[in-house]
Amino acid sequence: MGSPSPNTPALPIESAPAGILNTSSTIGFGSARTLKGAQLGVVPANFFDNLTPNPTMTTADPAIGLDEGGEGGEGGGELAPSTATHLARPLAPAGAPEGGEAGEGGKSAPSTAFARLQPTNAEFLAAIFPDLPDGARIVVTGLDGNPKSGGWVAHDSSQIEDVCRINRNTYFNCASIWPATDGTLAARKDCAAAYHVLVLDDVGTKVDRSLIGNITPTWELETSPGNFQLGFKLTPPLDSVAEIDRFQQRIAAAGLTDKGAMGMVRWARLPNGINGKPMHEVDGKPFTCRLHGWHPEHAYAASHLLESLVPVVQTDSPQRLAPKASARDRSNSEIDSKVYIPRADENPVVAVFKAQGLYKREISSGKHDVTCPWANEHTGELDTGAAYFEPDAVYPTGGFCCQHSHKDKYHIGQVLEHFGLTTTDARNKTLIRAVAGEMKAIVMAAEEVLAQRGDLYQSGGLIVTTGRDPVSGDVALIPLSEPALTLALSEAGDWERFDKRSKAWERCDPLPRHVSLIYKAQSYDRLPPLMGLARQPYYREQDGQLVRTPGYDPVSQRLGIFDAVKFPPVEATREAAESALAQLEELLCEFHFAGPADKAAALSAIFTAVTRPALVRHALRRLAA
Repeated sequence: MGSPSPNTPALPIESAPAGILNTSSTIGFGSARTLKGAQLGVVPANFFDNLTPNPTMTTADPAIGLDEGGEGGEGGGELAPSTATHLARPLAPAGAPEGGEAGEGGKSAPSTAFARLQPTNAEFLAAIFPDLPDGARIVVTGLDGNPKSGGWVAHDSSQIEDVCRINRNTYFNCASIWPATDGTLAARKDCAAAYHVLVLDDVGTKVDRSLIGNITPTWELETSPGNFQLGFKLTPPLDSVAEIDRFQQRIAAAGLTDKGAMGMVRWARLPNGINGKPMHEVDGKPFTCRLHGWHPEHAYAASHLLESLVPVVQTDSPQRLAPKASARDRSNSEIDSKVYIPRADENPVVAVFKAQGLYKREISSGKHDVTCPWANEHTGELDTGAAYFEPDAVYPTGGFCCQHSHKDKYHIGQVLEHFGLTTTDARNKTLIRAVAGEMKAIVMAAEEVLAQRGDLYQSGGLIVTTGRDPVSGDVALIPLSEPALTLALSEAGDWERFDKRSKAWERCDPLPRHVSLIYKAQSYDRLPPLMGLARQPYYREQDGQLVRTPGYDPVSQRLGIFDAVKFPPVEATREAAESALAQLEELLCEFHFAGPADKAAALSAIFTAVTRPALVRHALRRLAA
């Protein structure tokens, strides 16, 4: 992956009015940005806006809606300079008739300052890849006929005129690529330099267009009748695999793109070309891709793009926020039912007690007051003293106890036999069957049962949980080893494989090949992403809300491990902030600083330590005595 420049400028933090904390420390970013002073005691809701580039770059030339025009002549030529204004052929205005495929477009658009131009494929790439990591290349490919026939060979974009002729399926890669030592190019994740564009696929067919909202894509391309790819140029491009995975997972989980169209080095269609799949032919001819919108001046920071595409909405509790799309809730319907059999919503044993009229009430969680099935054996046939216990780690099939004289005779085994239930019914665990040829579905099912545990997360490409650090004794993130993952999978669900001799499904341990695939996956669709631990209440960057409830917060992707009782509510006023500042200054009353700026830097260091969970980045400091 690309590495940041060692010459990243260090920018002084601006001075701020009285009552606002100043520091003389410096902060380094990849572009010229200045950090305003932050009010002491609380992080303002707009604090992080000063740390993030403007989400859109606009020009005086406004975008207009575009309708379907005829395909122009053959595009190509050398790559244009990195600019979004060097364009070629006009797009047809709204209402213009379609032209033919041999170069005759619809009627010319009116000659106005607002007319949009149809870019050639080369100009399109120059606009959406304005900056590349040193040495990285843009790659393209072109395929004749049905693109499913294969042959996805990566070519340097300098060959675009020959490779991506308009009578072919034409593609570019969303990532820039590092050449191999021999100069060859391969569109593989390990060769990727940076991820430059987000492309939402199958919008209009598989993805509801209304979910995208009012945000303007950089381009909108119809790739088959009624089916669109929407592209968003990223500024700056992303070069962290973990960050890209998290970014794409949130987009896919919100139902905004075909989940099969994810990945850092995915191919997307160029504006000039065909869709050669036979199913999309029109009048016996391949469908010609149509550019409906072209806004090269629009580029988005990844964080702001997420805020626009996957906004948060207020729920009954001010501390809990969720994305707008119900698709974020994991759906088990996409996992093959031959492989994945979810646990029953209601415990089967409890359900039978109810069906038989033998259920009374829930005594406590997992403990139920029931009528003994053999109450006729009780003295006086009293209906008392029987309870059913749901399965747990100690009693995996649950338990049954009757306090009458036959208590040593009837246990959970006899209850199951009496009701005609099996031990599998009693365990009531999700069942995963190792069906031959269903590797992907098995891995999906395994990840699902891990996610259902509620104590496993993904962080830095690893599956992690919380535990005590053996040295400090503090709560810390503990990566799961492969043996620990095997144990977690066996606890989370039951596994079966087909025994050819008995011709029946037999219970088994998680198979090593499936465990290995999950362990080495590095990214996961169903495990919640974890950015870190919060040891005190914190302000969320996304919406400025103060999170005072411990536990996992899906918006900030942080896990609160604090005792909320120990942290009284915060009074978010200037007076309270000044009072807090006075308390901090009292801690430093015996120190003599060279100047007010030096004292401010020391205070900011204390402040940063407290608010660190809410900061995406923080200032660097140099101490001299």
